[in-house]
Amino acid sequence: MSAILVQWGNWSISAYAACLSLGLVLALIVAGVEARARRIPTALWLDAVLAALTIGVVAARLGYAALNWAYFQQHPLEVLEIWEGG
Repeated sequence: MSAILVQWGNWSISAYAACLSLGLVLALIVAGVEARARRIPTALWLDAVLAALTIGVVAARLGYAALNWAYFQQHPLEVLEIWEGG
């Protein structure tokens, strides 16, 4: 999905980024509603969400690097460039 939804000069929002962001916001809302129903303290479930997001980003990048090991073997420091995707 490479369609650009909004563009202002050099700044743009792709359809993929918009869908991903919408999914994260909806997941956060669902987690909040479930936590409230189960009487889980807000700080606890927000910490869990933050940890899950962090682990997800790191694991996705490591998985991407593992699948493209031929490239990353020649450029090992680029594994740390999470803003490049993965």
